[in-house]
Amino acid sequence: MTAIRHKPVRAVRGPSQGQGRGLIDERESSSSSPNSKFGDTSMQMSPPTELVEGHPSHESSNPIHSMARLDSQGAAPTTSSSTTVRRVRGKTKCKKLSDHVLKNGPIVLNIPNKHRAPIGENAAWFASKIGELVRNMCELHHDEWKKVPTAQKSKLLYHVKSNFELNMGRYEHNKAVENKMGRAYARLRSNLYRDHYKKYFEGVKANDDEAIARAKALGRETLPEGYSPDQWKLICDSFDATSWKKKSERNKKNRSCLETKHTSGTCSFVNVIYKHEQETKVKPNHVDLYKYTHLKKDGTFVNSKCESLFIEMRELTSSEAMEDGSVEERMEEIVTKVLGGRRSGHVRGMGCGLIPTPLSSSQAQSFTQSDNHDECRKRLEETQSELQGTKATLQVSLAKTARLEEVTEKMQATVDFLMSRIGGLEKLYLFVNFTKTHILSNS
Repeated sequence: MTAIRHKPVRAVRGPSQGQGRGLIDERESSSSSPNSKFGDTSMQMSPPTELVEGHPSHESSNPIHSMARLDSQGAAPTTSSSTTVRRVRGKTKCKKLSDHVLKNGPIVLNIPNKHRAPIGENAAWFASKIGELVRNMCELHHDEWKKVPTAQKSKLLYHVKSNFELNMGRYEHNKAVENKMGRAYARLRSNLYRDHYKKYFEGVKANDDEAIARAKALGRETLPEGYSPDQWKLICDSFDATSWKKKSERNKKNRSCLETKHTSGTCSFVNVIYKHEQETKVKPNHVDLYKYTHLKKDGTFVNSKCESLFIEMRELTSSEAMEDGSVEERMEEIVTKVLGGRRSGHVRGMGCGLIPTPLSSSQAQSFTQSDNHDECRKRLEETQSELQGTKATLQVSLAKTARLEEVTEKMQATVDFLMSRIGGLEKLYLFVNFTKTHILSNS
């Protein structure tokens, strides 16, 4: 009896289903089913389980953004039996998370004291789920998270609490949810603006009204997947608002001044500390954390600026004698000093995952002066930006005025010419009448 040889099966990266990338089997299909999109039905994902309203894993059918728009992700159907099918990664549906909640209940989060971001293995699920909920349930035509209606925020919070164990009476839990929702909302609007609207204005001059109108029309006609024309119109109207344009230009300018970049990716700095502590049993201080988050895989710094800043931190650390109880606080002060002073509600070198510690009176006075300086500089930059905008508008008005004066001069010259011709005709008419009268009188 002849043995049957099966074709090899290779594990490849599959689409994201909540946390990380899954593994799927890639097969060479020898026959295609007429009812299958991908030929081999074993390659297809099963549809989401239909859940009742109010279930922890229930996904809202909010009319603002239908969840059905995510069902279109996948690869094109194959037409040849010798062609392998590879599905690419699309928008996360958090299917793995939903299945886990359906079987085991809400997911436990580890949010320590003085933290406003979870740490541990479930932190990525927390970020993915909130990003999905904000994308599918929020109106994105508000220019900032603070202006989103409270009813929508309450609905989002209900779904978050249905999937995660949260105690909203704790300050850390409250800040973790609010901070993550606000950042997800800002990121979604920024991506929409960059990928579907702003690109049509590249190379368009500020005084070219016709080109600006064409760019606006193209941006509004290009409808992103999952948005109705009315929804996209509202979002585009918010992009055309003066406040949004000023904010975009200011953020673009601030981003261009950034000289250092970290290498931790989407993992928060507080989670980097947690993972390092789990692996080495030693908690890294603020200076060591800066090193870990700015090194490449080959062990070198991202650029010379990062290296020089770290060297400066190490020199300050070695030059000062610190007591055991004040080491962590002093390390925080050193990083804050080297990286440019304190930011309101922010710990330098720690991202947004840590709540700032209270300051002593001398530190508060020093940082208050620094904050006042930063505030004055910020207001000066805003004033300069407004002045440049006014100057550009004035230049456009002056150009239009110059063109109007030129047209007026040409019209005046034409009128003078016509009047001169009319004056000559009047003199000729008087001469003819005088001659006629003189002839008739003599006759």
